[in-house]
Amino acid sequence: MADQATYLPTRPPEIGELVEVRSRRWLVEAVETPPRESARVSLACADDDAQGQTLEVYWDFEIDRRILAQEAWADLGAKGFDPPRHFSAFLHTLRWNCVTATASPPCWSCSTRTGSRAACRYAARARCKT
Repeated sequence: MADQATYLPTRPPEIGELVEVRSRRWLVEAVETPPRESARVSLACADDDAQGQTLEVYWDFEIDRRILAQEAWADLGAKGFDPPRHFSAFLHTLRWNCVTATASPPCWSCSTRTGSRAACRYAARARCKT
């Protein structure tokens, strides 16, 4: 018996369901079903790179339409997780980027790159004042 996921759905989606149309995931916002015509479905994109974009389609004319019934939480850890050392390095990188982006330049700049001892002493005094 063939997998049911290969068949196109015969019913139009309901408001609030997640669907996949045109290789993106969409949230159904409205459905209009005129008699003897294809349902007109208003969608809002749920993908990160196009979140909030809207689209209106005639449901029966979409080639790759699917109603997503399964949640992806079961697949979340299927590939496994990073080793603790890798995750720790990633977390420290994020913290360092946040600190250096918000701190004033004398606190985090390295004056020893200039090769001047006076610059080192000045930088040390500036760090003490801030």
